[in-house]
Amino acid sequence: MTLAELRAIAEAADNGNAWEWEHAYPQRITRTGDVVLIADCFEDPDSPSRFAEFIATFDPPTVLALLDRITALTGDGGGA
Repeated sequence: MTLAELRAIAEAADNGNAWEWEHAYPQRITRTGDVVLIADCFEDPDSPSRFAEFIATFDPPTVLALLDRITALTGDGGGA
């Protein structure tokens, strides 16, 4: 997958809002500002889910910011 393809996917999923991680059981990831459910993680109810944390951390705004930084540093739009 190219950086350009990754950017297109992130842009399609982006509404400008971060994703939130609810530490209840199941551990739920939702999009801030609306009722979109991103994922439910059914790991150990007494421990933080490493998958839920990862999914919530790498939301579209974060991915787009990382891609912008890569482009600024490399001058490459990521097509290759």
